[in-house]
Parts: sequence; C-alpha cells; structure tokens
Amino acid sequence: MSAGPELDAGAVLEWLEGFHRASATLDTDRWLDEFMTDDVEMQYANSPVIKGSDVRQMFKSVLGQLGMMSHEIRYFDYVAPRIYQAATIRYLVKGDSPDTDEITIPGFAVFFVRKDDAGRVKCYRAETFLDPSAVFQRISEKASQS
Repeated sequence: MSAGPELDAGAVLEWLEGFHRASATLDTDRWLDEFMTDDVEMQYANSPVIKGSDVRQMFKSVLGQLGMMSHEIRYFDYVAPRIYQAATIRYLVKGDSPDTDEITIPGFAVFFVRKDDAGRVKCYRAETFLDPSAVFQRISEKASQS
C-alpha cells in the first residue's frame, strides 16, 4: 500500500480550502475534475459506496438543488494517504432565504489522496460522515410545493 504523497500541514490546509472553494461553486464538473480522480469511490452518510460516474451524477443531482453550500474547516490531520477533517457545513436550498432558511450541520470526512501524473493531489476515495436529512427534507418540501 502506498503511503501517499508527502504533504505538510500547510499543503493539506491549502488543498482542503481549494477543495471547499470549488465545491462552493456548485459546479460539479469543475470540482470533481480538479480534486477527484475519475474512478473515485464515495461513501456518503449511510448510503452504499458509489464509484466514478455515479459519484458525478449524485453530486450533479444534489448540488443542482442548492443555492449555497459552504464548509468551515474545524480541524484536520493528515496521516498519509488520508486527510481527516471535521467541518461545519452550511446549506441553502434554491429559492430559500439566507436570513431564515440556512441549514447548518456538522460533518466529518476522510479523504484518501494521491498525486496524479501531473503532480496534482487528488482524492481517490472519500468517506463522509454526517446526517444530511434536514437538507434532503427541505429539498423534498420544496419539490412538493412546485
């Protein structure tokens, strides 16, 4: 098993901040192309592990229903090849008011990383531990109002 790329705390923080800035654009293709491998595996909450194009489709479906998503990194650690990170995540479903409808949840993720042929650090497996039920409930409510 590869130990993973040698990264110091500054490089890990820079990668995490870039990862979250890209996800905040809600542009699935840009985010995944820049930060994840094509064959990425994703364990999201209690859902089954999905891979590759299924990860892309899942994020396109979910992010397409959001008006905002942001992550505040609470803390992180790196034990090659894994980045461990706790975050506070803020969501806004499309059409909702940022003053009254923002949903905030805690989350914890493990990102398995390696360098690609161009030397860029990319995630090849992600395990995300959170309870997104409030977000999906709000998405469902909005859909039933349409």
